[in-house]
Amino acid sequence: MDHQELEEGAEKVKLLGIWSSPYVVKVIWALRIKHVEYDIEEDLRNKGNLLLECNPVHQKVPVLIYQGKPIAESDVIIEFIDDVWKDSGQGRIYSTQLSPPIWKWFTTQGKEQEDA
Repeated sequence: MDHQELEEGAEKVKLLGIWSSPYVVKVIWALRIKHVEYDIEEDLRNKGNLLLECNPVHQKVPVLIYQGKPIAESDVIIEFIDDVWKDSGQGRIYSTQLSPPIWKWFTTQGKEQEDA
């Protein structure tokens, strides 16, 4: 997807990421808490052109694309989600609230993982 295609799909929220990244999961939880619809681009094993264009310096996920503009780094994305969707009826989301349960979910099994 080139820059022109990125602009044409500008109204959609797109998340570049993969489920096995706790940083991506943190952003997914924030989007769901705020009831934001999004599409996710998950096949990033080969670091596609879209990822390289949206995050050329670090080339890492997550990257949120909103109105054609990329936002990188999970904590920055969560702050952005809070600012844009502040009237969603949900309170402010703090990255520090999401991190402990996500890390616990990724590092435990059984009941402990379910509780997280």
